[in-house]
Amino acid sequence: TRRDVEDALATMATLDVALVGETIIDEYVYCDVLGKSGKDPVLSVRHRSSEQQLGGVLAVANHLAAFAKRVRVASALGEHREHEALIASGLAPNVQARFISQRGAPTIKKQRFLDAYSIAKLFGVYHIDDSPLRAQNEEEYRALVHGALQGADLTVVADYGHGLIGERCVE
Repeated sequence: TRRDVEDALATMATLDVALVGETIIDEYVYCDVLGKSGKDPVLSVRHRSSEQQLGGVLAVANHLAAFAKRVRVASALGEHREHEALIASGLAPNVQARFISQRGAPTIKKQRFLDAYSIAKLFGVYHIDDSPLRAQNEEEYRALVHGALQGADLTVVADYGHGLIGERCVE
């Protein structure tokens, strides 16, 4: 009933949510397809525009933030902490994100090239190092996750399988 939905939403509005998982930056590059290149057997495109969006655990955080009182994110960025400005400007006000710096790895970025007319995906380029965390990073991440879980009413894990959440973290 309508009352049940209203009651559920009211309950959700009091929740302190801990959210664990990979930060992903989604970049969409819109192109005009020109056809086969005259010199090589490859597809040629003309760049029209591009946009970046928060993906992975940060997209989940913003969705949860619409219903919960507070969302605390435990995630990782690349060694050089790329995209921090995009992340800071893109998170809902009630989202608190904490990150470790993943040594020797970039912040995960999934670049998708799309036909601007049909929005059909042409191909993708992933900037990623999906090997498991090094021992020092794993301990840092476990401590970060432990802190996020303290006092949480609900824990959500968004594991995209890119090596951030290992067996020790799951324990």
